[in-house]
Amino acid sequence: MKNASVMLGLYVNDILIFGNDMHVINDIKKFLKNNFDTKDLDPFDVILGIKITRDGDSIALTRSHYIEKLLKILITMM
Repeated sequence: MKNASVMLGLYVNDILIFGNDMHVINDIKKFLKNNFDTKDLDPFDVILGIKITRDGDSIALTRSHYIEKLLKILITMM
């Protein structure tokens, strides 16, 4: 792909890699694996309390997973 775009989201020891060119993404993952102790947990559906839903070429990010978890805790406290 001519105009590859890849983004890395980093939080403490979690890295989220996404983009439009799997070859570039795999090269980045290979580089990270060769230089750091890593585990590939892909595909994922929840990260940092954010639910990721894929539908064809689109991706939706929602906090519904986090809200549902909070509601369950509140219900058990009642």
